[in-house]
Amino acid sequence: YSTTSFNLLQVLDGSKKVELKPQDQIFIFSRNDIFANAYITTKGSALIKPGKLQYYEGMTIQDAINASGVASVIDDKIRVTTYNTDDFMPKTTFYSLEKEAKKIVINPYDEIEVYDFYALNILENISISGEVTNPNEFFYEKGMSLKMLLDMSGGFTNKAYTKEAEIVRYSVDAKQERKSEVVKVDLETNDLDKLILYPNDEVKIFRIPNWNDKRKITLKGAVKFPGTYVFQSGEKLSHVLERAGGFTEDAFVDGAVFTRESIRQNQVEQYNSSLARIKQQLAIFNAMPANAKTSPTALQGSNALNEVIEEAKKYQPIGRISINIDANLTEFKRSEFDLVLQDNDMIVIPEMIDTVTVFGEVFNPSSFIYNSELDTEGYVSLASGYSRAADTDRVYVIHADGTSEPIDSGLFGGEITIKKGDTIVVPIYIQEYNNLEIWDSVSKILSNFALTAAAVNSLGITK
Repeated sequence: YSTTSFNLLQVLDGSKKVELKPQDQIFIFSRNDIFANAYITTKGSALIKPGKLQYYEGMTIQDAINASGVASVIDDKIRVTTYNTDDFMPKTTFYSLEKEAKKIVINPYDEIEVYDFYALNILENISISGEVTNPNEFFYEKGMSLKMLLDMSGGFTNKAYTKEAEIVRYSVDAKQERKSEVVKVDLETNDLDKLILYPNDEVKIFRIPNWNDKRKITLKGAVKFPGTYVFQSGEKLSHVLERAGGFTEDAFVDGAVFTRESIRQNQVEQYNSSLARIKQQLAIFNAMPANAKTSPTALQGSNALNEVIEEAKKYQPIGRISINIDANLTEFKRSEFDLVLQDNDMIVIPEMIDTVTVFGEVFNPSSFIYNSELDTEGYVSLASGYSRAADTDRVYVIHADGTSEPIDSGLFGGEITIKKGDTIVVPIYIQEYNNLEIWDSVSKILSNFALTAAAVNSLGITK
């Protein structure tokens, strides 16, 4: 025997003929029997609860979507795959959510898929930076104007240069390569409401030229009105000193200490780099098998370097610039030392100093009353002489103005003149470590903390 299925409605309306034969049996099923467990399936990340839904007669695409719940914006394109075909093979059709979803009746076991609008329609960005209240990145809207973007960003700040702006615009050329171009916009002559932007445009609003945040310099010590002063771009040191009322009667202008933050940062970087090299080389030296049985000489050298490392921790660079200030500010204005100021500069004018400091490898490092008859050796004698670790061949003097010179650099190789506020530096002897090639690093460290120590100890400058 054989079984044949047919649509009874088509037979009744005459659109389909079924030939019957003797002893044929016709079974007409109840709709409830067929569709009691029928379902449809919904899919898509835009739905709250996608999956199987109980099917009922007359169910539309919109009904299925409503039953699954909408989680986000749905694209207009809806996919429906049905198995209700003559050959029972799946057939997919796309429908419009807006125009057809309420009209199209689905069949049992159909599969309906909806799409997240933003998955198919990628949101493109547009940005604005610079002098606007809320520099930010926004979603691009079709037909968006520069006026609209400015409104979205809160408008210009009071620092904004409202004559000209810049737009960086991107495009893809025939070779499928992304290119950019800079578009200058005249903000005064253009109607910003009609200036249409493109996706991924980057708008830059400039700051008014020479409009900077407050720049400050700190004046300390022997000026009539010490404190922090705000200055304009291009302003010089002499002008701020005049604003501070000039120097007091007991000002020691020869010992003025001028520091600059950018110099300090550079000095600290070099200082720490030199210190790291010393530590590394010392570790290598101590790990050498030949130094396992430490000789008294090697031990003395190792201890000397350790002293350098410990001493270096006390005196970080302060960013001093050697400067020669004339007490007569009119004359000072004509000199090369009348510097153009930078933010966070500081100048300290100490009061009159009547001492000379001996620093480093002497038995009694200290400051002594200035005596015009004493030379370097005389002051070293007051400090109880050189210690055993002193490098007597490299003694040098740091003058009150921050300049330095070795003691044998005087005229025709003679002794240099010691002045008030000077610091005599006796460095540590590290000849034993020449084979480690760290003399240069040690010299930089010694020089840096000697300069700092001179400013801190001799001139009374605080770090």
